[in-house]
Amino acid sequence: MSDQQHDTPGPIFFLSYARTSERAAPDRWVTEFYNELRDSVAAREGQRGRRQSVGFMDRSILREEDGWTAETRHALETCRVFVPLLSLRYFHSERCGKEWAAFIGRTHLTTRQHEDPLASIVPALWAPVPLSDLPTEVHKIKLDMAAFGIEYTKRGLYGLMRSAFDEDRVKAVTMLTDQISIAARNSIPGLRRISDYAATPDAFAGSSYRKDVRLVVVPPHQVGPEEWSPYALESDIPLPKYATDIVRRLGYEPVLIALHEAAGTVFRETTPAAPCVVILALSSLADPQIRHHIRDLDEGEKAWISVIVVADTEDPAGDRRGGDLHELLKATLRNSIGKATPISRIALNGVSSMAAFRRTLSDMTDFVGNQYLRYATALSSAEENTDHLR
Repeated sequence: MSDQQHDTPGPIFFLSYARTSERAAPDRWVTEFYNELRDSVAAREGQRGRRQSVGFMDRSILREEDGWTAETRHALETCRVFVPLLSLRYFHSERCGKEWAAFIGRTHLTTRQHEDPLASIVPALWAPVPLSDLPTEVHKIKLDMAAFGIEYTKRGLYGLMRSAFDEDRVKAVTMLTDQISIAARNSIPGLRRISDYAATPDAFAGSSYRKDVRLVVVPPHQVGPEEWSPYALESDIPLPKYATDIVRRLGYEPVLIALHEAAGTVFRETTPAAPCVVILALSSLADPQIRHHIRDLDEGEKAWISVIVVADTEDPAGDRRGGDLHELLKATLRNSIGKATPISRIALNGVSSMAAFRRTLSDMTDFVGNQYLRYATALSSAEENTDHLR
């Protein structure tokens, strides 16, 4: 990139966020948050007329190996403030780790009041994260979230953006605007070179941050898990392999567990060891033992475990038994169905195509991951007085 390309002033802040895998566009809620924060910063800085250039959010559709676009590179090299959206997914993302490292490593990055470039990082809590599990790089930043309010620390911006109540969200955006404005005034603008994408290290590589997601696959009666291909007309790939590939692309490590094993361990946990998704063939509920295990899970009401019901499109008796099986499903998962969120309701209705399964598993993996963090943090805080992002 030539020096002439840096004649254009850089943005006040660079929003660093973890992308939602399998989707062609940035997450809707991230985009809405970015637009609100950008407009708030523009108003605070008296730059309403140029709010489009006040902030930067990378909207390019690129694979990680494709690196940064010229626009993204320019924004990283010239922004005054780096705003990472902290979440479980963020620390699993190579792109986010490289954006963090690139900003920290910019040549001659100094501030008027601080020698430390970390003073120009303003973290935003996208989803609850246990402080004790944060990567080392993040521990170097002063994280003081108490002033944002209890709803912010409990639900994160993702929860506030989806809420029908505006007060907590507006408060959080206002406080982030204050922090960005202060950091920007203390930052010296101008060109700060960064390395190429391939040469930039991942700041979170090697982190011990927990990322396991347990998958309990329950195929139809007399069908082995490795033989179960409910979407055979679309692909003959066994569903367990397809599921583990999806979870791995999301940045998690899938761990397959048999139902009988999960019933004696995972379903009985009072303090969650990891999030879990149960992939359940609707026709398997004809087996009383399977119904017993799933009913125990349902009565336990463990928010970090969710169920995806798979319609048995390859079951020749499916049409004749469909009504009875759905009645069994309602009776077995009575609590889950009664308290279903919009996301989990889709999963419980019966997923009937590969595309729908991919979307649903992606959504449910994120959902149980966030629920795991929420409950693991709350329980460990109560039992061991463990610190949380405050």
